[in-house]
Amino acid sequence: YAFKDEADFDDKVLKNIVEQLSKQLVIEAINSKTYQELAQEEWSQDLQGNFATFKDFQESGAFGFVIRKGQEIVAGVSTALVYQKAIEIEIATKPTCQQQGLATVLGAKMILESLQRSVFPLWDAHNEASKKIAEKLGYQCLGAYPAYELKSVIDRRNHDPRTIME
Repeated sequence: YAFKDEADFDDKVLKNIVEQLSKQLVIEAINSKTYQELAQEEWSQDLQGNFATFKDFQESGAFGFVIRKGQEIVAGVSTALVYQKAIEIEIATKPTCQQQGLATVLGAKMILESLQRSVFPLWDAHNEASKKIAEKLGYQCLGAYPAYELKSVIDRRNHDPRTIME
């Protein structure tokens, strides 16, 4: 689903959403250590964005947040791409922690931080759940569009890497 690249976000509503986070959970900014932790589990790897290193992430103007339960990262939001005066948001939640409102809290936190930095947080929803979160946060949906995912696979017989489209 595509959304307008402009929105009239309500800071008060967004701050209230962030404040709803359980006291057993902690939001922290992505730093060098956290960035490396994101690579350790499949569900969180996309939170490293389109960047080779944390230094690239930081120098490009990317930023993000994770939610921890104790020492464990259970959800995160990050900059997938940086444009002039805009960023593309990437959100992921550990599968065992989904449907607990963590993505909504992180989306609100990311929007607030984006506004502080004078960049627009672009949202593109991969599924209906993401679409609902975006609308709750103040985005206006333009509609669905076809999307394709490229995956690299290796033919194990001759170790030939191929790209397939789903």
